[in-house]
Amino acid sequence: MFPKLLQLGPLTIPTQGAFIALGLMLALLLAVRTARLLSLDPDRIWNLAFLAIFSFILGGRVVLIATHWRDYAAYPAALLTVSIHSPAVLIGGAAIALAACAVSLRMHPLPALRTLDALTPPLILGYAFSCLGAFAAGADYGTPTNLPWAVTFHSRYALMWNGTPQDIPLHPVQLYQAAFEFALCGFLLWLLKKHPREGRITGTWLFLGGISHFLFELVRGNRGTELFDPTQLAALLMIVLGGILYLDRKRSPAPVT
Repeated sequence: MFPKLLQLGPLTIPTQGAFIALGLMLALLLAVRTARLLSLDPDRIWNLAFLAIFSFILGGRVVLIATHWRDYAAYPAALLTVSIHSPAVLIGGAAIALAACAVSLRMHPLPALRTLDALTPPLILGYAFSCLGAFAAGADYGTPTNLPWAVTFHSRYALMWNGTPQDIPLHPVQLYQAAFEFALCGFLLWLLKKHPREGRITGTWLFLGGISHFLFELVRGNRGTELFDPTQLAALLMIVLGGILYLDRKRSPAPVT
């Protein structure tokens, strides 16, 4: 594919980084729309979404630099192409993002479940674009396959930055995931207009997203050899939490705008 979008002298702009940036901008714009649908202050939701995104990216990169500083000193552009399935990104980023959002909500309270419902579709949209970027970069590649829609990577940058197998037909699992995330985002936006109970949007995402992550991980080429790798264990937790939120009938419907 095309891991490098642009080369300006010594400066390399990775395609994956560009897709992630585009996805984040569109996600922030969508957050304003979902906030209005749920009668929340769009400015506060924008600020919270930006804080969550920025702290997640920063936290993941801080952990990566601390644990692989020699590699990133030699290839600094790799910081923009790192796998979104990296444990360092998920654990470090999520921990710092949760802490930052908790502090923000403590200082400026918002309805917790309704706020999560407003942020869920933008989160999915941003993730869908990151999957497209991963496909362009050869990151999070799939397992070998003989299916007619298999993809083959030839870029030495994909090999150097992501360890992508070369000249081997692979499942385009990144495209599978992106197509699912775009469809799920559209479905949740449609559901949001029906004014479901608070927490149902988030519960639906956790449940369906957990199933998709579990299944797509089966055809991801860089997964571990254990029966259930950490991503699949997290997906099972998502399914359980999503079912609890979806089935809880004690909450009131979202306000009508």
